[in-house]
Amino acid sequence: MAQYKILAVIVFIVSAYAIGFHTGKTQELRKQESVALKAAIKQEQASVKTVTEYVDKVRVVRQKGETVIKEVPVYITKDVDSGCTIPNSFGLLWNTSNSE
Repeated sequence: MAQYKILAVIVFIVSAYAIGFHTGKTQELRKQESVALKAAIKQEQASVKTVTEYVDKVRVVRQKGETVIKEVPVYITKDVDSGCTIPNSFGLLWNTSNSE
């Protein structure tokens, strides 16, 4: 009879320890999840940024384009243009990329 009492006390102590361990582990996991969610919310709030910029000056350039187009042959002569060589590897790369 005394053996059963000792065995019952040991089983009670072990079960109380197991229940307490399980409860503590569950609470620790919930605490870690809570901290992770709070960090995710703070990060989400920090990453959202609205930028509004207003442009109050608008310039329209129409005559400059015609002037530049007319002056291009003055800057690039036929001698300068014929001195520019294109490597064969560039031509091969160009043809390969345009054939697909």
